[in-house]
Amino acid sequence: MATIRVESPGEKPAVKRTSMARVPFGGFSYKLEVANKDPEYYYYWQKDVGDNLERMLLAGYEFVTRRQAGRELPESLTNRDLTGGKESLDDRMCVHGGRDEYGKEYKLYLMRQPMAFHEEDMKRDAERADTIDQSIRRQTFGSSTIANKYGEVRMETRSEE
Repeated sequence: MATIRVESPGEKPAVKRTSMARVPFGGFSYKLEVANKDPEYYYYWQKDVGDNLERMLLAGYEFVTRRQAGRELPESLTNRDLTGGKESLDDRMCVHGGRDEYGKEYKLYLMRQPMAFHEEDMKRDAERADTIDQSIRRQTFGSSTIANKYGEVRMETRSEE
């Protein structure tokens, strides 16, 4: 539990208790770390450009809330504090991602997908890669047999006399 000193002009400083754990500002932390990962889900930070978020939702992903990610905002922090009252304070976990090649800022949203869906997708991708590998290694093309070589390389060394 953290303590916050609240001072008013001409009054003795009061101490206010909060339920949030205090995290030192200069302390070491990973920007994209997720503290409360559920092992039943696969987590992914998705860049908010184009229709990426809509496609992720169609693939079975869902947005992770700040509470689920272990990054709750203080109760006293309001929409006006964060955005000057211009944007709604969204509960979806997101961070500043950077700027694109045109200088436009984008955000990264934390999304998760049930592990069963993720394993199914990875299996499909592995089968596709295996099919490509087999087509490269196969010895026949149609009715003809090929040597499946791209040429020969001959190396010779000459002894200096």
